[in-house]
Amino acid sequence: MSANACEILENPSIAARHAYQAAPSIAAISSAERARMLVAMAEAIGDRQMEILEANTLDLEATRQCVETGADLAPIEWLKLTPERLNVAIACLQRLAEMPEPIRPVTSATLLAERAQTYSQLMPLGALAFIWESLPEIGAIAAGMCLKTGNSLVLHPSRDARETSLAIARALIDALADSDLHAGSLSAIANPSEETRSQLVAQSAHLATILAHGRARFVEGLAARSSLPVVRSVTGNCYLYWSKTGKLDIAREIVLDSYRGAPDRVNAIDKILISSERKPASIVTLINSLREEGFEILADDALLEVLPKLSPVRPPDWQRAYPGKTIACKLADSPELAMLWIDQHSSGHATTIVTECYWESCLFSRGLSSASVFINASPRFSRLQNNSVYLGMSNQAGALRGFIGLETLTRLKYIVQGY
Repeated sequence: MSANACEILENPSIAARHAYQAAPSIAAISSAERARMLVAMAEAIGDRQMEILEANTLDLEATRQCVETGADLAPIEWLKLTPERLNVAIACLQRLAEMPEPIRPVTSATLLAERAQTYSQLMPLGALAFIWESLPEIGAIAAGMCLKTGNSLVLHPSRDARETSLAIARALIDALADSDLHAGSLSAIANPSEETRSQLVAQSAHLATILAHGRARFVEGLAARSSLPVVRSVTGNCYLYWSKTGKLDIAREIVLDSYRGAPDRVNAIDKILISSERKPASIVTLINSLREEGFEILADDALLEVLPKLSPVRPPDWQRAYPGKTIACKLADSPELAMLWIDQHSSGHATTIVTECYWESCLFSRGLSSASVFINASPRFSRLQNNSVYLGMSNQAGALRGFIGLETLTRLKYIVQGY
């Protein structure tokens, strides 16, 4: 392996070119070697924990100064790294090492050809870039997922998480120092900025896909100026519909549980639509119980007639996530109108219904355009669940909608072999 098989670079164009050149070799690595490298990456982060947390302190101090100047930054709790969060990243890498090989398994193909045998395989996408806001530890998870799927990767953290993200990147790079990876298999941008992001999303000659994670404005801004396909992982602005038959204790627990994925509350419930047929006493009980848990509750005009002491919600807020523990509530005259409102205003990646009515549950599961629908269940997102590892949730239309797992980082190849 060359001395710069994994590297920290100033120039995004060079990083993209190196990743492009490395992609064929990283795809050819054996499953056993891939697992060994993932274990080494997990161990390196554990060994460097103090160094990484010290770097995070530098980022936090610089960010607090920027916040005082009114800079538009992601919530500071996203940036504040803890040993528990690092342990989640380590667990994700360890789980990836144990998972079956996701690329090159042979499956039957729907394509039929005369006098030929046809089959299909999942293959790597190629050279990717991951651009994200704060949350420095998910750079390690993205690197592990790309290694598992045979893709090379360029890491581009946000500027506020620079020191922490580079400390993690150096740990990963050192862990791979004795591997046979080609130069550019894993790289990180040394001085991330708006300019380097713009350069990276223009590398259509070398990169296959951009992975983006953060607030809606951040992710959509990247997608708007990218010359590449963008897999969009957006946080927040998820809705809950509380039916007239839904149990109060279930609704309350689901809302609270959706926030236990802190700090990265991908599926946190920001909005609650309440059936107008519910008794006012039950509505008051739910809202007061949430306020006791530290939530700020906002209300639409109809609900303000029931609870006049609440603050009104601003109309634009229905279409965007709140940064903290704030929930906007609205009365809905019917399940159909609630669905229409959700489709028009939610992020579209996770919606919850609390109901005891089978017809309503079927109506929501079939009729909503959301990527995932939860019925009497918490939508809380975890990167490590059900023996799988996920980078985020996608709210975009098409095949990339839903959980961003290993299969999202692959492509389907059809092989037709004549007799």
